[in-house]
Amino acid sequence: MKKIPLIILLCSIFTSCMKSEKPEEIIVIGGGLMGSATAWELSAAGEKVLLLEQQDSVYTSGSSFGDARISRSLGAKEDLFSWLQQTSVKQTQELLLYLNEVDGPGTHSMEDIYTTSPMTYLFYESQRETIDGLLNGQEDPHNVALGSALAKEKFGMEVPDSITVIREHKPYTGTLNPKVLIAKMQLGLGKKGSRVAYNTKVSRLGRKEGYYELEVTNTKTGGTSVLRAKKVVSAAGPYTGELLREVAPYFEKLITPKRLFLAFLKPTRTAWEALGEAGQKRLRNFYPMADLDDEGFYSMIEGDDQDGIPVIKVGGHFKRAPIANLDEVWKLPVTEAETDWARTRTANYLRQLGLSLSAADLEFHKGYSCVYSLTESEIPVVSPILTNTGTPDPSLVVIAGLSGIGAKGALAYGLLAAHQLLGKTEEDKMYQKAIRLMGPERLAQDLMDLEKEQARKVALRTELERGFLFKSN
Repeated sequence: MKKIPLIILLCSIFTSCMKSEKPEEIIVIGGGLMGSATAWELSAAGEKVLLLEQQDSVYTSGSSFGDARISRSLGAKEDLFSWLQQTSVKQTQELLLYLNEVDGPGTHSMEDIYTTSPMTYLFYESQRETIDGLLNGQEDPHNVALGSALAKEKFGMEVPDSITVIREHKPYTGTLNPKVLIAKMQLGLGKKGSRVAYNTKVSRLGRKEGYYELEVTNTKTGGTSVLRAKKVVSAAGPYTGELLREVAPYFEKLITPKRLFLAFLKPTRTAWEALGEAGQKRLRNFYPMADLDDEGFYSMIEGDDQDGIPVIKVGGHFKRAPIANLDEVWKLPVTEAETDWARTRTANYLRQLGLSLSAADLEFHKGYSCVYSLTESEIPVVSPILTNTGTPDPSLVVIAGLSGIGAKGALAYGLLAAHQLLGKTEEDKMYQKAIRLMGPERLAQDLMDLEKEQARKVALRTELERGFLFKSN
């Protein structure tokens, strides 16, 4: 019997699963990094999952679009995000172990996903407390240079004396490829008997007769259907608030989407060749990087062009703008001012490396808009929704507010979401800290803070109205 390629099977699921009147056990909304990670972790635990993704199997936009994200581990003692990255690495290894058991030894490797390279950080004198906390008892392999003299001696860098340079050296520090990671997670969950429905947009999520009811649209045909599920995970990124309006309306106020731009630059052929072999190697060796000033300048090599010249991905973590239309924001082009900023910041960093590349030597390769989903604290939420009485409802778990820092910990977020949906836990101290900082206890505190802020605004408005009436009289 001829085998049907898995990707065709996954892409054809929509028709069959839409016709079924039987409720799904678990539906995961959003087939990006977080949704795919959760669906994989649930499948690995023996659950049968239907994963819904509004795009096709090949992404063209969205928070998980692209070929490179920074993967870094360095953090202070008991740092949440370091734990998330290291847990995600471990879970990825387990995913690949399973895939190699099925497909044959050596078919899948960590190097398919991760490009290990030293991670360079630039900190400032005003961040002395952060630097001290980062270095105190630091176990991750690293080199540090406090000030210009040591930066020159250790790294050959020309930086102001106010800058501390830290270089992190650890396996799977560098970059990861979200496109490849998503493909492997979806391959794994398919082999476990779960399904993926592409081109499936959820337009409404509600509760009816003890089940979750999802109204969905096939984005290719325009056809609509209704699905039911016993349990749901929402990993809808910036669409979280809109999606949960009926079942957890407070997320519209807790999650704020903001636009950021990404610019991709590359040295001109003449400038690249002028660097010579040593200069080219030095440029590659000092990416990815993060200049942790007020703009949060970060950069990495996404890949090479057809001539072998590196394409440098550039963004500003805090250069955020309001969004008028969430469906249209992905199509907004990068402006000339944004491109100039990317060129200027990149050229400055290259000068610090002692490389003779100016802004004029960097040509624009491409650019696009992306979206960060932000919480007030900029710590993500991975939690069951809360009922009107304030108790967790474990049948609907939400992953939201990743703030552009989620990729490196994707499978850890998926593990935490899967465990909360299934009522599982681990005794590990950092696992428990992650639940405390991102789970139902944290969500309850956010809602209390939201109520207090609303009450404060009402009181202020009342006071202003009274003052206006007094003056009128």
